[in-house]
Amino acid sequence: MEHRRRLKTAATVSTTTLNDLPEDILRHIISFLPTTLDAVKTTLISQKWRGLWRSLTSLNFNIDTFPTHNSFIDQILRFGSFVTQTLRLRHPSAPLRSFVIRYAYVSHRYAEFVDFWIRYAVSHGASFLDVDLNKENYLAVVAGDLEEEEDGNDCGAVVADEDYDSDGDENHELWYDFDFGVLGSSCVTNLKLRESKLLLPDMTTLDIGLQFGSIRSLLLDKVYMTDQVVSDLMSCCVNLEALELSRIHGIEDVKLRSFTLTELSLKHWDLGKSVEILAPKLSLLVMAAFEAEEYIFTDVSGLVEARITSIYYEDWSKVVRLLTQVQHLVVQNSWFELLLSEKLLSDSFRFPNLKVLQLRTGYSKCEILGLGALLECCPNLETLSLLTLTNWFEEEHIPKELLQRPKHFSLPCLKQVLVHNYMDTEEEQQVVALLKEQGAILQDVILSRGDESEVPRKSIKQPFGQLDYLIADMLESIFDKSSFRNS
Repeated sequence: MEHRRRLKTAATVSTTTLNDLPEDILRHIISFLPTTLDAVKTTLISQKWRGLWRSLTSLNFNIDTFPTHNSFIDQILRFGSFVTQTLRLRHPSAPLRSFVIRYAYVSHRYAEFVDFWIRYAVSHGASFLDVDLNKENYLAVVAGDLEEEEDGNDCGAVVADEDYDSDGDENHELWYDFDFGVLGSSCVTNLKLRESKLLLPDMTTLDIGLQFGSIRSLLLDKVYMTDQVVSDLMSCCVNLEALELSRIHGIEDVKLRSFTLTELSLKHWDLGKSVEILAPKLSLLVMAAFEAEEYIFTDVSGLVEARITSIYYEDWSKVVRLLTQVQHLVVQNSWFELLLSEKLLSDSFRFPNLKVLQLRTGYSKCEILGLGALLECCPNLETLSLLTLTNWFEEEHIPKELLQRPKHFSLPCLKQVLVHNYMDTEEEQQVVALLKEQGAILQDVILSRGDESEVPRKSIKQPFGQLDYLIADMLESIFDKSSFRNS
């Protein structure tokens, strides 16, 4: 009898389902789903799940994953209606922390959609706002759909050719007008904006109560703004700590002045004239495929780490000579160019504070000589990380007497060497042998075939708890096989 009772109890426990879990845990499960559309689909599981998505604190809408219909124009309209209706059906008292929208903004007549979404996110207290309106991948599709539309059917789209001006550059007049004033006195701390025109309130008549002090992090990609807008933006974001500018349009002579900025990234951008940086608290500077006629570092006295990747020597040399105080440097091996120009021994290329060097380099004779010349400029270097790249130099155009110089590495303080993308070639073996031979206190030489171009940095993410692992397993077993996932 006792045995049967135990079996009955075990059977009862084994029939426990997800529906028996508290709603807070079920809502936590839903939060792991990739998009809000997936969360809404959970209403088909059972009655208990029907309203759970209405209280989610993070919303993520992505047109790329939205079901396609008769045409892409139709998909744009349906997606816009879905997002708007979802926000209106959301529980009015539910807090909102994160709002992410990926939308193909192909015409200004869809501006009302975007206006409503942004104002909803801001008015409901979102601290993270990511607005991606990049339509680059959809222009050809939109043009094809338009050709199939009947004459007189005003679908509100644009022809792909209109997205480019006479010079072949993108026509920013067709980009969404992002009113930065909407963020005044908001809770937004982190803003990411892609493919828009940035509009600021008139700073001369700005209400003293309209402040942008909440913004700590700002990423602008494919954004049009004038030199004055940039200056005003830096002035009104009084607590800005991290700024990334990528593929910016409209700027020629930019002044980045901030007494709170600690991280600055300038990427994929050809500036017409000059860039001035005045940021005494700046600790990290990233420049990737960024070019300017003149670089003015008025005050970067707090700079600790710099990552400079530029194809052209002229831009590379202009920036690197301004970074002599850094302790951590990521840069390509263009030091051989300095040997050719006989500028290497100048004080502008000495790095007395450098402790960590990550060098993108090949292993031609030129680059090995450049590496040796660089090491002479870094007397206190402790860690050297080499990322193997294709050789950049054509040695037939280089004087033979220069190539015949003896290869010497000055390594008085070097303790660790890491070689990534290691292919065990003869040239790589030669460099490793030189490092081992001439490293007076060298302790470790680590060879890796993987591409680890950056030293790992400390993570600020929370640890993945045991409950989260359990929930992830449950989601995999339930949703991957559900018919409604592809409905």
